[in-house]
Amino acid sequence: MDDKAVRNLFSMRLSAFLKNRGTSQCRFAKSIGVSESTVSAYAKGQRLPGYNVLRDICRETGVSADWWLGLVR
Repeated sequence: MDDKAVRNLFSMRLSAFLKNRGTSQCRFAKSIGVSESTVSAYAKGQRLPGYNVLRDICRETGVSADWWLGLVR
């Protein structure tokens, strides 16, 4: 999978996760220690999180990095 495909998959999964959880981008951003604009960029497929933020996302959500990055279904 190329970088753009990973960004698109991550953004779809993040948006669905937030919707299903009933939480806002702002609340999620605070829980992982980043700005709301950063989470917005992830949700729009403009950026991928770095290692430290991805680790925090995994801890907060209970979902593996492999799943977030499309390495497993």
